[in-house]
Amino acid sequence: MAKQKTFTQQDLEAARQKLADLPDLSKDKMSQAEVLQSLKEQIVELCSAKGYSVSEVKQALADVGLNVSVREITDLTTKRKRAAPRAKPQVA
Repeated sequence: MAKQKTFTQQDLEAARQKLADLPDLSKDKMSQAEVLQSLKEQIVELCSAKGYSVSEVKQALADVGLNVSVREITDLTTKRKRAAPRAKPQVA
């Protein structure tokens, strides 16, 4: 039978300290949607004022590892008004 490894209180405290010293990575991590929202102003400017196509912007983003669809970029660059909810006809 294999011998079970044991640890001392010093080992436990060293492990606790090591874990406590790890930096908070959640501040550095962003979802793809958050990144796109942060880049929205630049993407809109590229597509509307600087003559880039949505496909060219998509390729530029892919070059830096951000794989987005043409649809996602199109959704960022077009302003859509929400349709007003339909009023239900009142039955008398």
